[in-house]
Amino acid sequence: MTHQETAALIDVEVFKILNNRRTPNWALLLLVAAFAYFNWQTNPAAIVWLWLLPNCVLMLVRWYWLYPKIDQAKVTTENVGKYHLLYSVNVGIASVFWGMALPVFFVPEQPLLLLVFIFTYFIFLVSATMALTASRLTFLVFWFPLFISLSAVFLFYQNGVYASFAWGFVFFNVFMLYLARVSNIEVNQLIRLQLEQQAMADSLEEKKRIAEKSMEDKNRFLAAASHDLRQPLHSTGLLLSALENHISGDTAKKLLKGVSTSMEALGNSFRSLLDVSKLDAGVVEVSLENISLTELLKNLETEFEARVREKDLSINVSAQELYVFTDQTLLLRVLRNLLSNAVKFTNQGGIELAACRTDSGLIEVAIKDSGVGIPNDELDNIFSEYYQLGNPERDRNRGFGLGLAISKRLCDLLSIPIAVESKSGQGSVFKIALKEGAMSEVKVVKPDVLIDKLEGLTILVIDDDMSILDSMQSLLSEWGCRAICGESQEDAINKLREQNTEPDFIVADYRLRNNLTGTDACLAIEREIGKAIPSIIVTGDTSPSRLKEVVETGYEILHKPVDVNEFKKAMIRLMSS
Repeated sequence: MTHQETAALIDVEVFKILNNRRTPNWALLLLVAAFAYFNWQTNPAAIVWLWLLPNCVLMLVRWYWLYPKIDQAKVTTENVGKYHLLYSVNVGIASVFWGMALPVFFVPEQPLLLLVFIFTYFIFLVSATMALTASRLTFLVFWFPLFISLSAVFLFYQNGVYASFAWGFVFFNVFMLYLARVSNIEVNQLIRLQLEQQAMADSLEEKKRIAEKSMEDKNRFLAAASHDLRQPLHSTGLLLSALENHISGDTAKKLLKGVSTSMEALGNSFRSLLDVSKLDAGVVEVSLENISLTELLKNLETEFEARVREKDLSINVSAQELYVFTDQTLLLRVLRNLLSNAVKFTNQGGIELAACRTDSGLIEVAIKDSGVGIPNDELDNIFSEYYQLGNPERDRNRGFGLGLAISKRLCDLLSIPIAVESKSGQGSVFKIALKEGAMSEVKVVKPDVLIDKLEGLTILVIDDDMSILDSMQSLLSEWGCRAICGESQEDAINKLREQNTEPDFIVADYRLRNNLTGTDACLAIEREIGKAIPSIIVTGDTSPSRLKEVVETGYEILHKPVDVNEFKKAMIRLMSS
C-alpha cells in the first residue's frame, strides 16, 4: 500500500470518528433556547432574535439535510474530502454563531452572566478537544471564532479585571492547542498502525498477534488521552463545587446546575473506562459476605423510583425473605447496570425485579422489562465492550456501551452465571444466579453519614499542574481548611519548613516531576515530620499496569475527575481513623 493510499484511508477513518462523536441536535437546541431565555431579560428582544434565528436555521439544515445526507452516504477515499469539508464548514458556522454570543449579549454590569459565559465556553473547548481533534482542520475552525470572541471582547473594554481574563484565556487556549495537537497525532498514529496491521493479516496467527497489539495500543492511547483530558475536567469540577456557594438567583443556579450535569456525564463516561481498566489490571477485590437480598432489592427500587417516574414507567420488586453469599458492592454494580439498561430501553410499561429460590438451591434474580427487546442475532454481541444497540446517532448520554460488558465481567469475577432472554419488540429478561447465604451471619452496617469535620485543618496539596492547585485551594478554602500548595515533593517540603508547620492531611497527584510519584512525596514528608499522615493519592492514569502499581502502594486512591462528595467523604473517613 502506497503512502498516498494510506493517507486516503486515514482520512476516511478520521471522518468516521468525527461523525460518530457529533453532538445530538436536541442537545444543541436546548442549549440555544436556554441562552436565549436567559439573555431575554438583560438584552433587547431584537438582539436576541438576531442571534437566535440563524442558530435555528443552522439546526434545521443539519436536521433535515446535512446529517441525513452524511448518514446515507457511503464515504470512500474518493469522496471523503468533500464530506470532510462539508462537515468542517458546518462546525465553523456554528462556532461563529456562538462566537457572536458574547459580543452580542455582553453586559459589563452583569459579572455573573460573564462567569456563566466563561464556564460555557470552557466546556465547549474541552468537549471539542475530545470530539474534534481527530481532524486538525475541523478543530481549528471550531476553536478560532470562540478564541477570537472572548479575547477580543475582554481586551476591548480595557478593564483590568477583563484584561486578566483575556490573558488567562489566551494561556488556557495555548494549553488546549497543545492537547489538541497531541491527541491528533495519537489518533492518526493509531489509525495508521491499525491499517498497517490489517494489511499484514494474511494468516490466523498473524491476525491474532495484530488483535493483541491493537488492544495494547488502544489501552495506551486511552490511558494517555484520558490522563491529559482528565486534568482540565478535574480542575473544572473542583471550581464548580467551590463556585456553588457564590451563585444567587434561580436562573443562575439553574444554569450552573446544567453545567454541573454536563460535567457529571463526562465524569461517568470516564469512570466506565476506568472500571474496564481496573478489571483488566486485576485490582478489583472481592469481599464475600452474607447479605439480605430482599433489603438490597428494595433499596434499588427506591433508588430508581425517580428515574422510572420521569419516563411514566412502573417498577415492582417481588422477593421473599432471601439471603445470599456474595460481594455486596460488586453485586450492586451489576444490578444497577442491568436496571439502568432496562430503564434506558423501555418507553412504556414497566420493570420487574424478582428473586426466588430455584430447584438447584441457588437464588435467581431476574430483571424483566417491557422495552424494545434484542434481536436474536444480537444476543451474542450485547456483552461486548463498546457495543451499542439502537444508537445510530451516537448519543453520548447513552455512554460508551460498557454497562453490560462490565456486568458480565463482574459476574465472571464473582463466578455468577448471567443469561438473557429477549425478543425484538417484546422486552428482555436478564437473570443471574447467586449462592444462598445464612441469615444468622448477616452483618448490620450503619450507613455512611457525611459530617463536616474538616474546618480548621491544614491540608498539603502536591500537584505539578497550577490550575489543579488553584482549584483545590479554592475548594478547600470553601470547606474552612488552610491549604498549602506545592508543585513538587521538594517544593512542598520547603514550604512546610518555611511556615514551620505540619499538615493534618496530604492530597498528592500520582505523577510528579523528576519521575517521582505522589507516593514518594507522602513517604518523604512523613520521614521529614516523623509520623504517619492521612493521605490521598489522586491519579488520571487508567492503564492496567499503572492501576495495579498505584493500588499496591496501600494509600487511598481517587481517580480524576474526582467527585467532590466522594473526595470529602474519603478525607473525613481517613481523619476519623
